[in-house]
Amino acid sequence: MRTLQRLFAEYAGISPAWMLRRLRLIEAAERVARGEEVRWAEVAAELGYSDQAHLSRDFTAAIGSTPTAYAAAQRPTGTSPLT
Repeated sequence: MRTLQRLFAEYAGISPAWMLRRLRLIEAAERVARGEEVRWAEVAAELGYSDQAHLSRDFTAAIGSTPTAYAAAQRPTGTSPLT
């Protein structure tokens, strides 16, 4: 396993863990962009996070806003989160 990690880092320039984290965050952001109703605790579990707080910390660090703020910014003006 360690050999694969080293090879991945050598050729991709990033660790496999970094890549997996980014892919999970992209999936979370795409769910919001598609207009899906997002229940962050469920999304965190589906994407392999131990809890919602862990997803929120990673999301905020990568995107620059909390998941809830990001979702609100993606909604057209004047719509409620429940529509």
